[in-house]
Amino acid sequence: MRAGSKAAAGPPSRRGGAADLPTAEERVPTPLELNRPVTFARCDGWQLEVSWFSGEAGETGGKVTMQKIEAIIRPEKLSSVKEALSAKGICGLNITRITGRGVQKGIVGTGHGEESYEIDLLPKVKLEIVVSDAATEAAIDAICQTAYTGNIGDGKIFLSPVTDAIRIRTRERGDAALQEAPPAEGVASGGRD
Repeated sequence: MRAGSKAAAGPPSRRGGAADLPTAEERVPTPLELNRPVTFARCDGWQLEVSWFSGEAGETGGKVTMQKIEAIIRPEKLSSVKEALSAKGICGLNITRITGRGVQKGIVGTGHGEESYEIDLLPKVKLEIVVSDAATEAAIDAICQTAYTGNIGDGKIFLSPVTDAIRIRTRERGDAALQEAPPAEGVASGGRD
């Protein structure tokens, strides 16, 4: 099917009966069966209309070419992780200061007079980075090597597929939108696109 192709599927007619059920040849495969991500789905009464990308020229075909890396790390490791990523050519990232807990479930300590206290939410930093598939392992290695202390609470890395990215200023798509672009003529760079 072509880009924006649509398949319609629905239940048998309201008359009912086995004769109204589609045969195996007539049945429209689902996007999941075709291993294609749904880009549009609409249910109208008894009909379900589904569209997906087919992979024709100029389209991703739903093929993942980028990964979003979300890394939760110790705040004191942020500078070294940023430097390690930069050394691998990965400069674009977003940072959010968060509080949370993982397997360690916080910390328990002893205060004055042997009173114990518990802190169940600890300060962490979340990095969000979108990289090409080719740069994914390099980014993971850089984060793991520099965020490592060997203690519980070093953090976690989560990967999510990204099917497309668009640079707003130039409308570049895919990997081109992730690369550093020269500033537009006569425009001072206001930071990362």
